Amino acid sequence: MAVKWTRLPYTPDLVLFETGVGCVSLDPPNIASKLGMSCDSGHDELDHFQVLVLESDGVRIGFLRHRGTPRLEFSTVCDLGGSAGNGIEERLASILPELAQSFERYPERW
Repeated sequence: MAVKWTRLPYTPDLVLFETGVGCVSLDPPNIASKLGMSCDSGHDELDHFQVLVLESDGVRIGFLRHRGTPRLEFSTVCDLGGSAGNGIEERLASILPELAQSFERYPERW
């Protein structure tokens, strides 16, 4: 049975700092497009960013890519459910298999 993921709109109240558990090679607009969704934009003290937040059964995962220079070639995967990234590869695979395949875990949360 396929997992149903829903897009949540980004709001500045959403805490992204120290939720990054790893990265993937796809950017948020590309991920959103493959899912028939759109992504949001925001900004913080660093610069502007693109963000996609997905939820399924209370589990929230965010994909964040800052747009500053130099342009980064990865998107941070944010575990917004507080599970310290446990089981993140399986969750990513349930969104898109290529996300799990390109996932690289950070040595510590970012």
